[in-house]
Amino acid sequence: MKAIVQETYGPPEVLRLGTADEPAIGDGDVLVQVAAAGVDQGVWHLVAGHPRMVRLVTGVRKPRNPVPGMDVAGVVTAVGAGATRFRPGDEVFGSGTGTYAEYAKVPEKNLMPKPANVSFVEAAAVPISALTALQGLRKGTVAAGQRVLVIGAGGESGPTPCSWPWRPAQTSPGSAARRRWTSSGRSAPTTSSTTPASRSPTADGATTSSWTPAATAPSASSAVPSLPAARW
Repeated sequence: MKAIVQETYGPPEVLRLGTADEPAIGDGDVLVQVAAAGVDQGVWHLVAGHPRMVRLVTGVRKPRNPVPGMDVAGVVTAVGAGATRFRPGDEVFGSGTGTYAEYAKVPEKNLMPKPANVSFVEAAAVPISALTALQGLRKGTVAAGQRVLVIGAGGESGPTPCSWPWRPAQTSPGSAARRRWTSSGRSAPTTSSTTPASRSPTADGATTSSWTPAATAPSASSAVPSLPAARW
């Protein structure tokens, strides 16, 4: 299959269009045909190998997995024997490994059904950034009516709660009240996603590419925040 690959750590220029074996899925995995893949700060750290301590996990001299990428949105093509929540043809989004390719292996527990009113590009920009922001708000035990100050809301996860002035709607035992979160800070999201033409990801550079950065402006009915175009 076609994939974005790297043989060494470094800047985005180390990425190139290449080929890789289609991943073999385990019992609890799902094989996803990639429609869009997210680009975030975490991917930059893994591609660059910085801080160097990450190389103890990803490979000391070079990446053990030559295909980068974590966030993904696409269509299920196969499921493992122990995966019961999805079946081939389902549209999903979530996080896995090696998502800058035509196909990616994703643990079933890391996937959710893609809402019909959200595009693949929008969905691919959400998983890690939005989950990080949501975990921070939950750990902060935010109460109804409180105002939340987001410091440094110009990176990856910071802008996400800035676009949630009323979300999420939650109920606690004995109460049906909606928790209203009001956030302050700069709403300038930088998380974005790329989408392959004809689902054939390639890399920019000397090799002609069909993988183009895509702006992720939501439809009028979408609850996903508007995100800017990405440039590798």
